[in-house]
Formats: sequence, C-alpha cells, structure tokens
Amino acid sequence: MRHQLNILLYFFLCLVISCKDKSLKNTLDFTCKSIPENKKNITLKDAKKTFELSIPENWKRELFVDTKESRFYCADTTRELTEAYIFDLGYFETEINFDSILSKNQKNKTTSDPIFKSGLSKFKTRDCFYVFSTSEKLGFPSQKLTVFFKNQNNSHYKLNIDVYGDTNTNQRFCEGLDIFESVNLFQN
Repeated sequence: MRHQLNILLYFFLCLVISCKDKSLKNTLDFTCKSIPENKKNITLKDAKKTFELSIPENWKRELFVDTKESRFYCADTTRELTEAYIFDLGYFETEINFDSILSKNQKNKTTSDPIFKSGLSKFKTRDCFYVFSTSEKLGFPSQKLTVFFKNQNNSHYKLNIDVYGDTNTNQRFCEGLDIFESVNLFQN
C-alpha cells in the first residue's frame, strides 16, 4: 500500500511540475495585468502568407518583403515613444541554430547591448530562444526582447519588442507579448 502511495505521489508531482506555465511572460518574470480591450483591431497577413496578427486599427504598420523574408513593423503612434512599444514580427527563409545564437550572445556581453537574460522557453507548442537586452537609443534607456523560433522547413520566425524610456516597461512588454501570443503561424 505504501509503495502504491509513493508511486501515486510521484506521478502527481510530475504532473504538477509539467503543468507549470513555461510562457515567455513567466520565463521573463513579467507581472501582467489584464486590461480590458476596447480598441477596434485589424487582422494583417504577411505577403508570403506565413503568419497573421491582430493589432489596433489606428496603429502605424509597415510591411517589408523580399525573396527571403516577410516582416511587419507596428507601433501605436498616437502615444509618445516612451509610452508605447515597437512590435516587429518576421518570417525568414533561413535555418536558425539556437546554439550559434547563444554563442554570439556570449561574445556580445561586453558590447553596448548588455544581455539581461537569454535562454529557452515556449511559444504555444514551439521551443523558442529569447534574448532580453538593454541599452540606450535615441537618448532614452531602451529594452529589447528578441525571440527566435524554428520551423520544420528550415525557416524561422523572429519577434522583436522594443521599449524606450523607463515608465511602465513591464506593462508595455506584456501588451506586446499579448499580441505575440495571439499570432497565427502557418508554417511548421
């Protein structure tokens, strides 16, 4: 009986540990508050039809396309730069190697873009590699989150969220990650 209880306890602990939320928000220790959405959104598909995202209708958006990539740059230009964030999501027809990114980041630790955190996390069901760094840009303190995730067809996606200034940075990253979590990806 005791042996069966130990086995049951072991499986319960494994279940609890495996159910822990491994999202980027939790990996990066962001404390996100739920804000009611009352903005009208528009859904955008990239030119190569590899992803779609939904952003507020009044945001400025730019599309970049060439033979090897398709990207959207988006920002709320109704707010000051130090109150908003820049959202950049792209699909790249090149293979990515997480080990080489980690090696490159280790070398860059002595440059003007010090890395706060980097490592592996999850985006929905996909493994991803993130880099969270800080610097000064345009005369403001700047923080940047870059996330890479692979596809089976030797391509990858890359997300950048840039936050300028030091006011409400946590909430702005949370808003950007909310958009990111709602993205639909069409490439495996």
